[in-house]
Amino acid sequence: MDSDRDFAAVETSIRKHQSIYTIDQYISIMAEARKKTPFNITRMADKFVDIKELPRKLGLVDRKKTNEKFSFRVVRWIQIEEFGITKYRYSFDETENWTIVDIRKQRNLDKRGQNEPLLVNVDRSRPIGANKFDNIQEQIPFIPENFKGFYENLRRGDD
Repeated sequence: MDSDRDFAAVETSIRKHQSIYTIDQYISIMAEARKKTPFNITRMADKFVDIKELPRKLGLVDRKKTNEKFSFRVVRWIQIEEFGITKYRYSFDETENWTIVDIRKQRNLDKRGQNEPLLVNVDRSRPIGANKFDNIQEQIPFIPENFKGFYENLRRGDD
């Protein structure tokens, strides 16, 4: 499989480095792992968004089902063809009809939130396990000074 060869090339490149301290170093190593056709690497850190508040911000209520709130958890397919109109399906079945929500028709949208961004990037880091955190803290004296900032700003989780 191609992916096995790709992972092998990356692993081989990683083994050639004695110490790797940052994600940027990993990215450089991965980018240089193949000479003829270099990997195209996309940093995903700024691509994740928090959709928890999206139904509230859009005022999504399924009026056909006794004003029950729209839940993204059960939706499997979302399609947006024009601003304000969202189509969704509860499965990937091509024969299932689209349910349409037109937020432009809803009068109860909060006017104060009109300029509020719909999708907000997740910028907070998740805490890491207590055991792993404690182990990293023990290693900080051995980390070069210019890389310590990242490790000192990690958050400890509860195990």
